[in-house]
Amino acid sequence: MAGWLVSDSAARRMYPDGRGDATARPFARFWAAVFRLGPAPKRWVTLEVPGRRTGRFEA
Repeated sequence: MAGWLVSDSAARRMYPDGRGDATARPFARFWAAVFRLGPAPKRWVTLEVPGRRTGRFEA
């Protein structure tokens, strides 16, 4: 997906320490809105990981 708007190397530079920098956050918000509204192709998916923010898995 990121390659659609920016090159792969530019996308990697936006996450220097594994977290998005000031450039990456607006891209993430944009794609979140696209997926929320639903106009994205059906073959695109969202990866959801339990405990992603807390580090704990809560069943």
